[in-house]
Amino acid sequence: MTPVYFISGLGADETVFSRLQLKKSIDIHHLPWLAPNPDETMEAYAVRMGQSIENPQQSVLVGLSFGGIMAIEMAKRIPVKQVVLISSVKSKTEMPINLNLIGLVHLQKLLPASKLLHFKELTAWFFGVREGSDKEMLFDLLERSDERIVDWSTDKIVSWNGEHKLSNISHIHGTADAVFPIRNIRPDERVQGGPHFMVYTHAQEVSAWLDEVI
Repeated sequence: MTPVYFISGLGADETVFSRLQLKKSIDIHHLPWLAPNPDETMEAYAVRMGQSIENPQQSVLVGLSFGGIMAIEMAKRIPVKQVVLISSVKSKTEMPINLNLIGLVHLQKLLPASKLLHFKELTAWFFGVREGSDKEMLFDLLERSDERIVDWSTDKIVSWNGEHKLSNISHIHGTADAVFPIRNIRPDERVQGGPHFMVYTHAQEVSAWLDEVI
């Protein structure tokens, strides 16, 4: 079996992956977000996250959104078999200009993301969640999110330099992603109409692709 470690986005838990239906040869593990230490760098955090990976050379990292960025940072430090990105970015050039500008002027310090997530309907729209039951799941997820991790993660996203030399990256992205617009991105697979939260709203398509590439 192939050990596959799933990393969610922005302090969320493994519930975001709950609709995936993957082949039995995939040995699923979920890496929980760790409480960041004061002034901890992304590099130091990636080292701590990587300590949970057993047999890294046989392992696959699957990262959702910021979890994809973290997977890249981990793979720069441990020799994993493969990195798989869902609704994420491979480099700073794929980051939308608004996020780069936020990082440039340090707006995330003045207006923490954890406060914006309290506007649940706006967050649901931004993530592309429209159905009532899907909204309920997202709202519950937001309630359980650790604000310290959300704010730390946001700060690291907008200040990420994106530098790496990894070639073992596979990337799936939705054409309706409002967080990381597809116009900036060159994924290996596109999901038509897939929003940022497509791992949940379009789980069947994402599952089929994961079965193929892992």
